[in-house]
Amino acid sequence: MDNNELVPTMAKLTITYGGLQGDLPDPMSFDMSDADIKRVATESVRDGYVPGIDAAPNVDFTDFVVDRFPARADVPFNRLSLRPKTPFGAAKKKVKKKAKKAKKAKKREKHDPHIACASWPNCEDDPSRCYLRNGVNADEDLE
Repeated sequence: MDNNELVPTMAKLTITYGGLQGDLPDPMSFDMSDADIKRVATESVRDGYVPGIDAAPNVDFTDFVVDRFPARADVPFNRLSLRPKTPFGAAKKKVKKKAKKAKKAKKREKHDPHIACASWPNCEDDPSRCYLRNGVNADEDLE
């Protein structure tokens, strides 16, 4: 079968990844499951087999969407499209969650003024070596 000759059950796969787009050179079954399409696309992009998309050894299409377009008069062959989810919805929520986590982490990072004490974190047990209670030279006074 020529690359341009597609039987009715076959389709061309177009992959959009990293701002690039390319067509898988070999046709694939139009009825293939989404998981199988993602697996084939992953192997092909990892190996640099897709013209127009640079090889990406760590590519992961888990969260990508598979669209199916049956043949019609102006496009006489079936098409499959593997693309990232739109920037609306889930992606936006992830950004908000990350910002919320960062804000919580910042709250937890309170400065402990006793951190420089020789008896830290037990200033209550050994107050004689606490810089805050006895001044900066608490260790020198003990010698």
